[in-house]
Formats: sequence, structure tokens, C-alpha cells
Amino acid sequence: MQSDIHLMRHQFKVLASKKREIFLGGGVGAGKTMIGSLWALLKARNTPKDVYGLIVSNTYPQLYDTTIRALYHIAERSGVKVTPNSIPRGRGPTDILVQGKYGTIRVLIRSLEHYERLSGLEVGWYWADEVWQTRKEAIDVLNARLRDKRMGRLQCLFTSTLDDPSTWMYTRFVENHNAKLQDVIYAKTEDNPHLPEGYVETLRSTYSESMFKRMVLSEWVALDQNRIYTSFIREDNVDSAIQREPSLPLFWTHDFNIGVGKPMSSCIIQYHPKQGEYHVIDEIILDKADTHDAVNEFISRYSTEGVVIYGDASGNARDTRSRMTDYEILRRAGFTVQKVPRSNPPVRERHNLVNALLKSANGKVSLKVHPRCRTLIKGLETVHLKKGANYVEDDNQREQHVTTALGYCLFEESPNRRGQLSQFRVSGI
Repeated sequence: MQSDIHLMRHQFKVLASKKREIFLGGGVGAGKTMIGSLWALLKARNTPKDVYGLIVSNTYPQLYDTTIRALYHIAERSGVKVTPNSIPRGRGPTDILVQGKYGTIRVLIRSLEHYERLSGLEVGWYWADEVWQTRKEAIDVLNARLRDKRMGRLQCLFTSTLDDPSTWMYTRFVENHNAKLQDVIYAKTEDNPHLPEGYVETLRSTYSESMFKRMVLSEWVALDQNRIYTSFIREDNVDSAIQREPSLPLFWTHDFNIGVGKPMSSCIIQYHPKQGEYHVIDEIILDKADTHDAVNEFISRYSTEGVVIYGDASGNARDTRSRMTDYEILRRAGFTVQKVPRSNPPVRERHNLVNALLKSANGKVSLKVHPRCRTLIKGLETVHLKKGANYVEDDNQREQHVTTALGYCLFEESPNRRGQLSQFRVSGI
């Protein structure tokens, strides 16, 4: 196995470890997936015949788009034969074959979305990539599978950005760290000398302060009692001076609900390109109402001209009080310009984006709210995660629905911010 890959210190430590469990907690761009790929290929090359290896991640899109793509890239650079010779096109469980010293080795590629399906397997090693959103129960199942003694040295590798100290990762690798069985390695984003110029500063403007510490500085960062919008500060984000600008379009964004404590919730936003700021100028919160009622309330305040509709993707599939979908009701009422995705954005990514707009790590405030938006302001101050759940919003809070509506619009309107890093081609890591 030959390669021109130059390893950084933390990457070398991963390959040199003889411990059963190896944990690499690193910032984005620190080369976690690259070294995980190289580690997995080296393990496969030295795996005895008929012993399986296993590579897992949280979802199949993550596996194929990131983890396996990196593995194939490193295999090509290293001269390791992998079959099939190109990345599998599927989005489900598959196997790849790696040419090793003792023959062809089968490596199982699996998602942890249904981790219970891993029961019954025996593997000699496994690599779990970006496990910060993984359930502890899934890790328990994985460790129970690591038992094929023919491997000789049973090992597993965890590569991940860090998370809250309340999670299983912190408990396992910090509080209950076992020096005989575990190597715990940390790496900051800036530890990678191959990153493009300005990469870290771009991250500083992209992330909120807490997320910058977690995702770039590789620190365990506690959130405020599961409060979601930790960047919101009234003094910074509530501004009575913001007003409607007639020359700018209105963004009307929705979270459709019917039920006790679940009002029809929407807010009206304008984007000011010169300042690079979003201004929330109004909200419409209606109890025991449907989309028709929301339309009537909006028209009583504003015109339908120059309005762009955003919101909950499920509004395309279900209706409230009529046979029409929510967006069809809006369309027939004159709101014909609609920017609604086929599926809602990942919850964590939506929260991270809103927090970064409220205040980024470099101190830039890009989201301001008028004081009349009382429900939204209360929500930004109080909405939290559901206790005992795996990162789920507590939808029993009345204010949660309008904060969700806000996030839908901002996520759709801010592709440059959430995709800002795609402009950089990170090589040599």
C-alpha cells in the first residue's frame, strides 16, 4: 500500500493506536474522515479471510456523500483495489470488497438509522463516522458486534465533531475514560495546514459563538438547559427602528398547525441586501384557525403584491379545513410566488443557521425582530429541546411554531451561508 499522503500529528496518532477504542474529536476540515478512510483501508488490508469489517454513519446520504466518497478517494491515492470500482449508486445497505493480504475482504456499509438490524453480525473492526448525532443504544449494539476473535486485535474508530457534555460521547470518552482501552485524540480545524486561506475566518462568520467553539475549536460546549436559540439577546436582536421597506419583497413564512396550543403561526420578513440583514417586521399567530383565516388576516394588513411564500414542506401534502393543500389555498388567494422545498431542512442545521444569523462568532448580527413580534421573541428566548429525546424540538410550547416558521424561510433564503464552505476545495487532508 503506497501513498503520497502526508499525515498530521493527530492523524498519525490514530493510525499508531493499539487500543480497542480510538476517538478522534476534531473541528470541521481537520481531516477526520480522511484518516478514518485510511484507517479502515489499512484494517481491511490486514483482516483475515472471512472476517468482516464495518463502516457506519448516521444516515445513508451521509455515508455515501461523505464517508464512502472519501474512502474511495483515499483508496485510489493509496493504490488499494476496491470493488465495485466506483462509489455504489444505492442509498441503502451494501458491501464493498477490499483486496487484502489474505484475500478479498468484505466491508459492510450500514446506516445507524435502524441500528437494531445490525444484530447478529460479528465483525473484527468498525469505523463510525460523525457519531455526534448517534443514539447511545446504537453504539451499544455496535460494540456488541465487535467480537470476531479471528481478527486478533479487535478495534473500533470513532471520528466526530464534538457535542454537549450531556451526551454519551462525553460520558464515554471523558467522564469514564479508560486509558487501558481508549485513546482520545483532539484536533482543531486550524491544526490542518492544508486548508485554504480564510477558511477559519469564513467559519467564524458562519457559526454562532457556541457552535464555533464546538465545530472549529473542538471544545465540549454545553447549551443553556437545552435552550435552542442561545445566540438571541434582546439588546442585539430586538429593534423598534426596523420598519417595512416598500421597495423590498415580503417573505411570508408558515408553520401549519391545528390543535390546542398549536396556533397557525407565521411571520413576515424582509431582507436588506446592503446591510446583509433579515428584519422580521410582523407575525400572525391565530388560535383555532386555518390557512384561510391566516390569508384573511394577512390581506387585512398587507397586499398580495411582492410577497414570497415560505414554510413547512408538509403543507404541500396535507390540508387544514378544506380538500386543498395549504399552499394551494395560498396560491388561489393570490400568493403565487412560493419557495417551498420538497422536504424540511434537518432540525439541527436549521437551528444552527438561525443562531449564526442572530449573532455569529465574529459578532455580526444579521437578524433583527420588531418588538411587535411578541410570540416570536418569547420563542427565541424560551423554546427548548424535548427532554429525553434525541434532539427533538418540544412542540408543546406555543411559541415553537413561529420560531420554526422563521427557520424555514432563513434556511431557504441563505444557501450561501449554509453552503459557504463548498467554495473551498480542501485537499491534502
